[in-house]
Amino acid sequence: MRIFSGNGKALGSQLKQDIASYRYKVFVEKLGWPLDCPDQLELDEFDRDDTLYLAAKDETGAIVGTARLLPTTRPYLLSEVFPDLLGSDQPPSQTHVWELSRFAAVSLDKDTDAMNAYSSASAMSLLLEAFEYARSLGARKLLTVSPSAIARLLIKRKFNIRQLGPSRISEGLSIMALEIDLCAARTH
Repeated sequence: MRIFSGNGKALGSQLKQDIASYRYKVFVEKLGWPLDCPDQLELDEFDRDDTLYLAAKDETGAIVGTARLLPTTRPYLLSEVFPDLLGSDQPPSQTHVWELSRFAAVSLDKDTDAMNAYSSASAMSLLLEAFEYARSLGARKLLTVSPSAIARLLIKRKFNIRQLGPSRISEGLSIMALEIDLCAARTH
């Protein structure tokens, strides 16, 4: 598996389109999220010039994982779409706090359950690479909106996480806002 990272311009228009197509297949087709996706490309208002991406490709060149990193000093998914997951707290807006979103690590060639794929070795490799990339940007904490199953996986893997507010049901899953302490996260 090879992992590519950078903003949309650095990655090139074809790879950015491939990421959007992969996200559509995972989030809309496999997970059934009701997202508005013209041309079967999953892009939203957070896919901007300052958005950073990671894309994992297998030996055939097919995308098998993606992640998106957003600075919290600009609008991001948790602050704009899911602020209720913070309870009464205001969304963070700090240079050392970033958001990890649209994380997926599913081989589309295999009949893999998208939720169970998060515990795979390739998913962990992509997650650790995302942690390293975020650290290189000065991040000390990552925020994410995740299903409860992901929180349990992170705890099982001994990551230092904190739930930021109440959980709620969305698309049939219990979701919550999590903060991941990158200073305490193991990367090897």
